[in-house]
Amino acid sequence: MADHGISDAGFVEAVAKHLNLSPPLLPADILGRLKAESCEATVVLTGREPFDEAKWEKVLLQILVETSTSKPMGKVSSKQVLAESVLEVQNLIKMLGKNVSNKELLYKSLLKILLLVLTDPKVLTGEVVQFLHTLQKEKRVFGISVQAVVTRLFRIYEEQTTIPQPKSFKYLPFQRAIPFFPDYGIHITIAFPNATLTKSMQKKCILLLQKMSGQCDKLNNPKEETVMDYNVGFDPKIWVQWLELFNLKPSRPVVDAVTETKPENNFLAKHRKLTQSEIHLWFFIKGTQQQYCDLLAKSVTDFCGKNKLSCFLSSAYKKNDGKLFGGYFMDGISNAVDPMSLEREVLISGVSPQTGESNCEGGTFAFIQKFRFDIPIFSDSSIPVKENMIGRDGTYSETLANIEERAHIKRARKIRPEDGTNVEFLRQALPIVSSESHDEHGLFFAAFGMSIQRFTEIFQNMFGDPKSDFTQDLLLTHVQGHSGGFMYCPSADELQYVPAFTDGTIYPIIPFWMKFKSSNPLLFYNHIQYMYYMTTNQYAGLDPPSKRVLHLLSTTFQRWHSTWIHKFDVPRMPHLEKFLDEEELQSLDTWSIPYRKGLSYKIMLGSVLTSNNDSPAADGNVYGTSDHFGTFQINPKELIVGVTERLSFGSGKEVMPYLLDSELDLSWDLALTEFGNMGHVVPGHQYILELGVNGMLEKLKGKLTNTLLTDEQKEFYKSAILAFEGVQLYMLRYSSLACKTACNLDPKTTKAEDRINLREIAKRMTHLALEKPPYSFHDAVQLIFSMHCCLHLVGQAVSVGRLDQLLQPYYQRDLENNVITREKAQDIIDSFFIKFDEHVVLNAYNIPYGHTTYGSTCVTGRGGPFGTGDSLNQWIQQVTLGGYTHDGKDACNDITMMCLNACRRLPLNSPCVSLRLTPHTPLIYKEAAAKAILSGGAHPILYHDDRMVAGMLDALRQSFLKSNLAIPLDLEKVALDYCADGCYEPMFQGRTEFLFGYVFLLQAVMYTMNCGMNYQGAGPINLVGGAASYRSELPEEIKTFDCFKKIFLRHLRRLVQNLFGVILGSYGNSWKICPSPLLSCLIEGCVDSGRDMSNGGSRFHTITPMYVGFTNTVNSLYNVKEMVYGLNNTTSLKSFRMALINNWGVNMVEPFYDTVDVGVVQTEMWSQKYLAMREHALSLPKFGTQTANSEVNAIAEWLAENMNKIAYDVLYDSPLTEVYHGLQKKYHVQGKPFAFQILTGAGTFENYVSVGAGCGATPDGRLNGQPTASDCSPQPYAQDKPVPRTHLLDIVDSLKPYSEINLHLHIPGGCEVDLFIEEDFPMESLLEFIEAYVAGKTGSNLISITCVNKETLTNAENEPQKFDLVRNRMGGWSNFFVALFPEHKKQHLRRMYFGPHKDSQK
Repeated sequence: MADHGISDAGFVEAVAKHLNLSPPLLPADILGRLKAESCEATVVLTGREPFDEAKWEKVLLQILVETSTSKPMGKVSSKQVLAESVLEVQNLIKMLGKNVSNKELLYKSLLKILLLVLTDPKVLTGEVVQFLHTLQKEKRVFGISVQAVVTRLFRIYEEQTTIPQPKSFKYLPFQRAIPFFPDYGIHITIAFPNATLTKSMQKKCILLLQKMSGQCDKLNNPKEETVMDYNVGFDPKIWVQWLELFNLKPSRPVVDAVTETKPENNFLAKHRKLTQSEIHLWFFIKGTQQQYCDLLAKSVTDFCGKNKLSCFLSSAYKKNDGKLFGGYFMDGISNAVDPMSLEREVLISGVSPQTGESNCEGGTFAFIQKFRFDIPIFSDSSIPVKENMIGRDGTYSETLANIEERAHIKRARKIRPEDGTNVEFLRQALPIVSSESHDEHGLFFAAFGMSIQRFTEIFQNMFGDPKSDFTQDLLLTHVQGHSGGFMYCPSADELQYVPAFTDGTIYPIIPFWMKFKSSNPLLFYNHIQYMYYMTTNQYAGLDPPSKRVLHLLSTTFQRWHSTWIHKFDVPRMPHLEKFLDEEELQSLDTWSIPYRKGLSYKIMLGSVLTSNNDSPAADGNVYGTSDHFGTFQINPKELIVGVTERLSFGSGKEVMPYLLDSELDLSWDLALTEFGNMGHVVPGHQYILELGVNGMLEKLKGKLTNTLLTDEQKEFYKSAILAFEGVQLYMLRYSSLACKTACNLDPKTTKAEDRINLREIAKRMTHLALEKPPYSFHDAVQLIFSMHCCLHLVGQAVSVGRLDQLLQPYYQRDLENNVITREKAQDIIDSFFIKFDEHVVLNAYNIPYGHTTYGSTCVTGRGGPFGTGDSLNQWIQQVTLGGYTHDGKDACNDITMMCLNACRRLPLNSPCVSLRLTPHTPLIYKEAAAKAILSGGAHPILYHDDRMVAGMLDALRQSFLKSNLAIPLDLEKVALDYCADGCYEPMFQGRTEFLFGYVFLLQAVMYTMNCGMNYQGAGPINLVGGAASYRSELPEEIKTFDCFKKIFLRHLRRLVQNLFGVILGSYGNSWKICPSPLLSCLIEGCVDSGRDMSNGGSRFHTITPMYVGFTNTVNSLYNVKEMVYGLNNTTSLKSFRMALINNWGVNMVEPFYDTVDVGVVQTEMWSQKYLAMREHALSLPKFGTQTANSEVNAIAEWLAENMNKIAYDVLYDSPLTEVYHGLQKKYHVQGKPFAFQILTGAGTFENYVSVGAGCGATPDGRLNGQPTASDCSPQPYAQDKPVPRTHLLDIVDSLKPYSEINLHLHIPGGCEVDLFIEEDFPMESLLEFIEAYVAGKTGSNLISITCVNKETLTNAENEPQKFDLVRNRMGGWSNFFVALFPEHKKQHLRRMYFGPHKDSQK
């Protein structure tokens, strides 16, 4: 031991002095050990000698060795000390910066950071991590200790930002065999003499159970895939006797069951189709080997023989891959098979046993019935009749798209009105087969459920009125119950002699769901696979969501699954006048439109959409339940409450009409209705977080007291006050619902934690509605979601914004005050994400429709509904993460990681997550993003922050300069704070309104080819086509490609003028018909100016001309250049035009060719010529692929540059400029000049099918009506051509042109490239691509990546239910592939696929 002549305390003080730190900030125990072990450490750490790099290397390594097995202590004694240490680290970083050449400063800084972190890891801020990345990327060679310290700090940081792997779930103690659906089964029913269980017989039964359990343990052999098990059930009355022999009382569910099975109450005893037999004890022996089932059965029959008990035995086994009715119908597909779903739907849970009662948690009830059925009649029926009878196809057992109301699978399900889920039970049916002919003559059916009442509800739906001879279920008209009854299957705690399900239990699930399985362990094809792996400790990510979250997710899956069979439509919203009293009706026509708008919001939020059977709306009706709007429901396990609108973007919207009859003509003239206010911006949730709901109301009421207000300003404030009173009522209604739900939960049959949670929800919602702004993290998340719900429910579809920046301060404060744990915060984030996705429709044929009008979705200032088929399951719900802070630092934080975890672990399509990447984004966030992408959700989408910010900042500056206005000083801060709108359009969060419309680039190509006419309609009626643009030169007059381009730009300018003419000419009209009082209060400028955002109130006014068909247009222009004007040209422009008019020879049209008479032969000759021309066109280089050459890329750059230039020219240098100046004058406010900001965009979003449908054949080889490429992505393979064997494009090299031609400067409004990769894409290769993308070596300003095999999509077409979690990017958001219509599916099946970069492959 070394003696240094200094005490431990003195040594700590000396080190602190040398490092300029406060002694409490240092880990005294670690320094004490170093002092005792090393003289050198004492000398170096106290600064007794000049700097010596070698000695510092040695000491740093000693410290690392000394602390290698210890974790950070977290012993900071006060908040003040912690704040001091954080400040110290920040000062270190500022002082050192990126200059790491000063070795002494570097070593000292690293040592100080390490010692501070070892004291408390909370000092590891994003700023520190950014500094560590700087060190990691430096090309200089540092000593090994520097690398080791950096690695250690990264590891500590990762530990702080990664959710710990949860302990194994604690499952209810149910009988292990319950979820096991066997290949072979034997049912044995036993009756006791006089229906009495004696003490002697009880002991004998116990010995039998113990014997059978021992036999199962010996027979089970995982290596040989041998599984043996059994269930045991009792007549409820006999079970009561069993308990009494142990001096126990039955629990409440069993007592209820005794009552429900009395003859006068028993549904089975009443219905002619079912039978209640005298059964007191029931065994269901299950196994994969028949001989072993027989062995267990012999134990039971021997027991019955010795004790002279009456017993009946029925053997059954799976035939035809488990299909019944002659191999036609597979039962039990929708079974709950994982422990979480069993707990929710099948097992008794939440029961708190009273003194002396048996604990029935984990128990369940069984309905057993031996059925006979008329096989000949069923077999002789036609295939359509069989499918109609069952509701599934006979080949794949998939649910039919359109199901007959009396189909079996529809009648066997009952929807709960409170939440839209199915009332379900666990079904297991095995055919009974003749021992001689091996033909089916019946089946033995066993079902498990948490109550007999549940069975009765379903049976009434299936069999109908017991007094009637009419059977509701078509299939059941051919069956007759022969024997059976209701049984109680005790929990494994109650009956300790049966095998119990444990945490490590792995059991086979129905092969239907496991027929296809991805080689990618992070990706799941269907919800059964997902729940099975997540709940049985088999998840490759090692950190499954919590039990609470999985419970909520399981409920959500069930809600989605209901849409395969049931259509959930919504009624039309009644007119405002239906909710007014007589006095209010007298004033109705004196109220302004803004006032009526605000009042409609208040009534919708505070009454109509928050009504149920207990609390009807003001008109006496109920609208909030699942059989109506489905907007008012609560789950006792929810952490975040509220429900968004059921109608997705494609289905339209329902809001309360308020216009008077006298105003309808004006609304028609303006192409606007009450449905017109679109939203489609990002609200400033920071404003409501700062003020709270009540604070916002006080601010609005204060503004209204100003005596100098104009009438317009007064109406705005009145409208906004009414709207926020609606928000207040909405939150109070949810508070009341939580209270009532808690009171209605029986303490004897529900969990105390659920009742406590509901009461906390009630308290939280009341506080947020009436009191101060949110203080806690949980409150902040709830307030954001409540506002999000309210906005969506009143028709304002909006995104969330920069969630991590909004929430991090609340989380950090709660963490420091020990109010919250990281695990709880992750649960809240997970619950928040699930809430966005509750109304998914998986069966596209069950979508609600008929809710669009001529004045809907006025994104240009005039109405025009989006295509319904394109936009299903799209609610415009984006969450933006990462990027830069306002002051240009890395913005990634704890909430960023939690959201990325949610992306990976929750198989949702909404919210769609966007991750802003910077050169400073820490590696762990990129890794988390890569894992999320590989999990198959097609998100996060990846923004290149430097490109986005540079492009937007340039666009903003140009807009102000060209408008002759001073450039705001905070413009860079505004640009740094951008986030994603509903699809991917960059938006200034809470600062702007948004106007955009499509400009169809391919139309300009058609008009150039065809003298300003659209040749899609060419033929006998329109001849060469309909006039659409100015009359331009004939094809033969266009002598050069430069001339062609010049004409193309003139037509393109005309298209842009049309769009800007609509936007400028309609500006302000929305205020007259459909103002936005609620959303306006969350947009900077509106509250202060007293103007609605539709009336010029916002600070910024963004216009995005969205150019459609970029890639197809680039390829078309290149083909024209090569085929007409190239050195090896093959055709004239005139012939080219004729080829396109005749759809490349596929559809030869009159009057150009005689298709029916003497010219048929000649027509066929020309057809073949055009088809050959098309083959040549398809073979030429294509943009965005490795075939692209410098000429293709040059055309792309030329096109992008001119798209942006034309947009500016039209607004600032055209006849429309005068209109613009008029708007500037009209909406100018002192100190707040009015100007439009142009953010040129290029994309299709989800509309590539509908866009292509309205476009004729194009020079790139596309046929008339075929879809375009999505966004700025590579052009897919032609839909009429065979898709070549998978050819993988180099993911880095193929996208280099996007980077080299600086698209981001010309298209600052986003030019997304949608990539598809295969499921086995290596993680390291994906990270390499992300790094290359962030470094600016490849890609555009925005990338999306879908991870799915082409084969997976093909299989999903035929067997959709087995792939109900497969998602793909739709151009602007993600959807479930099975929910798409066939035309959209075809497009994704023909996408280009990208493989790893060639260098990484090496």
